[in-house]
Amino acid sequence: MLRFQHFRPRMERLPIRTDDELAALAMPVQLILGGHDALILSKETRDRMKRSAPNLHLTYLENEGHILPPQTSAISGFLTAAAS
Repeated sequence: MLRFQHFRPRMERLPIRTDDELAALAMPVQLILGGHDALILSKETRDRMKRSAPNLHLTYLENEGHILPPQTSAISGFLTAAAS
């Protein structure tokens, strides 16, 4: 109950960037997606990002949904490599 007492869901639409905007991203980008996400079109997002983002580091968890298992190691490794 305490968790939802302070939870404010995002009500506005997520911004959708153009392919050109994604292609212009010079920094490393990490994307972690669950293949069975009920809120995001995972496969379409994965495929579009693979086509568009030049420095993409993708983790696609085919059998996961919107709530992903812990990704601490993957995120830490990405941040360490990106900082080098």
